[in-house]
Amino acid sequence: MNIIIVGAGTVGAHLAKQLSEESHNVVIIDSDPGCAERLADLDVMVIHGNGGSTDNLIKAGVDKADLLLAVTESDETNIIASMIASTLGVETRVARVRSKEYFKGSAIIQPIDLGIDLLINPEEEAAQEIINLIERPYATERKLFCEGKLELISLIISEECPLVGKPLKQVGTLISRDFRISLIVRNDEPLIPGGETVIATGDRIFFIALSGSVENIIRDLKVAWREISSIFIIGGGVIGASIAHTFEEKRRFKTKIVETKRERALRLSEMLPKTLVLEGDGTNVELLIREGFADSDAFIAVTSEDEVNILSCLLARQHGVPYTIPLVQRTDYVPLTASMRLQAISPREITVERILKYVRGKKVVSMNTLAEDKAEVLEYRVSKESVIAGKALKDSRFPGSAVIGAIIRDNEPVIPTGETVVLPDDRIFVFTLSATVKQIGKLF
Repeated sequence: MNIIIVGAGTVGAHLAKQLSEESHNVVIIDSDPGCAERLADLDVMVIHGNGGSTDNLIKAGVDKADLLLAVTESDETNIIASMIASTLGVETRVARVRSKEYFKGSAIIQPIDLGIDLLINPEEEAAQEIINLIERPYATERKLFCEGKLELISLIISEECPLVGKPLKQVGTLISRDFRISLIVRNDEPLIPGGETVIATGDRIFFIALSGSVENIIRDLKVAWREISSIFIIGGGVIGASIAHTFEEKRRFKTKIVETKRERALRLSEMLPKTLVLEGDGTNVELLIREGFADSDAFIAVTSEDEVNILSCLLARQHGVPYTIPLVQRTDYVPLTASMRLQAISPREITVERILKYVRGKKVVSMNTLAEDKAEVLEYRVSKESVIAGKALKDSRFPGSAVIGAIIRDNEPVIPTGETVVLPDDRIFVFTLSATVKQIGKLF
């Protein structure tokens, strides 16, 4: 695939590395004179200049491009680059845009009018990820599918779990619920489990289930967790405000938010009448203690400083707060936070994840990276030509490096068995290691 990336910041550079390693032809346009040197280790072509320039896009081979990814820090540059690419015939255009104006259904100008197939707002996406985790506090990761009817949950297996020491083929006799353990991370390495795989204490499992069954499954697995009723947020920017606003609408949590800037704090107090807004430094330990942060059930740090977010969450944990979520912008901090058992949220990783769906092919409805990018769950739409259409799963000769976790049929999710027959237009959720994604795609 021929791909043009406009913007070589953290997101653009990360995309360039991953896509070039997957043997795509990648051209980057960036205004930073040091960009070529910074990306010298990658097998990509770099053009120095404005990504919103027609001349630069032509130099990048826009007439032969299959995909344009506009991910600079400027909304205007990303929109202009997408509009030019659309006019010049690029099949798919994706733009990172932070302005909420373009996401309103009532907006006069819609994304399609701008030549954009997918608009991504990293801050709003990050806020939703945090909200999803707060609603399932026992989960280390949570993804929603099929309008919330289907959930992917990740959690750590404790020694009290009845599955410990048992092979997966016995799960159905131990827990009478429809769910599928589709990925296990053991000693930081992901594995696609089979019927003989034995569950061990400390395993991080990923299971997929109908949303209405999740609470019962958690109970059956004997997962210890505490109901969340109070939340403490530091950082009253776009993400913090969005989280607090959602919690006010749901009327489920008592929320406090700390914002350093006085003017912003005053605006927040007007916007969030049911939230206690505090003006002050969220890194001030005396302030946090005085305002009772240790009594909260969850602590969320979403300032603009990664180090502040990580350290404040560690402080909250030290004071007994059971659930802590830091926002991290630097992708190289994500493995670090994982080693600290912090449930970090990275807007940049979310952006990359959303974009990669378009690289995986037209039959991919959605994709999510798991286990620090070592595994993926891909949602494929089955065509009549697919080699597995019309076959029972047990007869489909699916490779051992992948497993089907769920099927959506007529907009209703199903947890399949070996007897389930795959039909055209089914949407199938495939869990696989990142190294074997191409092999799986050939089946659809």
